[in-house]
Amino acid sequence: MTNWMNPLLFMTIDNVAERHKSLMSLIDIVQDLQKINLTQFGHLTPQVLGQCIDRDGESVRWSDRTLERAQSGNSPGGVTTHVGVLICVKFSF
Repeated sequence: MTNWMNPLLFMTIDNVAERHKSLMSLIDIVQDLQKINLTQFGHLTPQVLGQCIDRDGESVRWSDRTLERAQSGNSPGGVTTHVGVLICVKFSF
């Protein structure tokens, strides 16, 4: 299952959606994303994107909840107990 709110993936989704801004055609957005990267966006459907869009205002846009989730990376919250470690190993043959 892919986290579409991952900042890197959502940035690509948002850039493609910007090209379709006037109508925000979900089918066209998904097709373009799949042309860009079928591995990442192969399972994305127009229905999933439709849940992220607010059509109530004067213009079609991402819902506030979608933007908040993308901003946070859709992290589950809570306390992070793991800290990243950078290891550098030098091999010589």
